[in-house]
Amino acid sequence: MNVTRYPYYSLAIRGFLKFCKDNQIIFGNPAETIEGPIREQKDPVVLLKTEYKALLQVAGQHRRDFAIVMLFLQTGLRVSELVNLRLGDVSLETKELTVRQGKGRKDRVVPLVGQALEALKAYLKGRPSSLEYDHVFLARNQTSMDQRTVRYRIQKYYGEAGIKKKGSVHTLRHTFATHQVHNGLKINQLKEVLEHKKMETTYKYVHLDRTNLRQEMENGAL
Repeated sequence: MNVTRYPYYSLAIRGFLKFCKDNQIIFGNPAETIEGPIREQKDPVVLLKTEYKALLQVAGQHRRDFAIVMLFLQTGLRVSELVNLRLGDVSLETKELTVRQGKGRKDRVVPLVGQALEALKAYLKGRPSSLEYDHVFLARNQTSMDQRTVRYRIQKYYGEAGIKKKGSVHTLRHTFATHQVHNGLKINQLKEVLEHKKMETTYKYVHLDRTNLRQEMENGAL
């Protein structure tokens, strides 16, 4: 039997042989010289232009949610970073967001551009006041939004927009990065914006851009 085709059997056999060696039942573990099965890594999901425009259209009925989706698509924020944004982290004058990292980690500044800036301005203009919470995005009861609520709202809009892909909030971050590569942003600059530790993590978006472009062309083919 080829154990590399049956990863569960492979793990069981490896565990058994390790147990035998640790308990001196055998003197050597032959499994230590055998490479484990290679797990297939799927490319992250990326929205096409028609898809994220449809998402924005359905979210546009709600000023707060429209600003949230637009920020995800034009800044690449993580959901944890978005819900932790405070009013003092937003500078409409310099058109920047400051993402606070905490625990001794370095904060980073993300540009606010185009429609993301306008959507945030529109939301903040009508944002309900809260004496207790200075978070940018507030829930209906004027407390800070949590990650679960944001994820629920995004999934709701995926359904309303008719997007069949198995997407998530993080899909919007992948979409941002892929389209930034397509629009010519340098890899080292994108790495800083996304706060990746390794350049290899950022390079995957070059491949995703090519894959995304191919799908766009196939959808528009005669």
